[in-house]
Amino acid sequence: MNWHVLTAYTAAAQWAFMFVLSFCVDVVWARWSLHVAAHHRWRASAYSVGIVLLGAVSVIWYIEDHLLLIPIAAGSFIGTFIAVKPVRKNA
Repeated sequence: MNWHVLTAYTAAAQWAFMFVLSFCVDVVWARWSLHVAAHHRWRASAYSVGIVLLGAVSVIWYIEDHLLLIPIAAGSFIGTFIAVKPVRKNA
């Protein structure tokens, strides 16, 4: 097996994993915000555990490779964009 192909595959897999992970963190974070605003302390507390655990995994990975901040930023943007639905005003 060609080691360059394996290395490129591994790097692509890491980028994809970090994108999905940061997407999930931001969806969970957006849901946490909604529950805090609604004063649902049990739900907000459960979501905060998810934020910490998912965030810790991403920190462990990007400390070793700073370029992983690129898919993290992209996943965060898209995760929040999808999680926060626009409010429609009735005309």
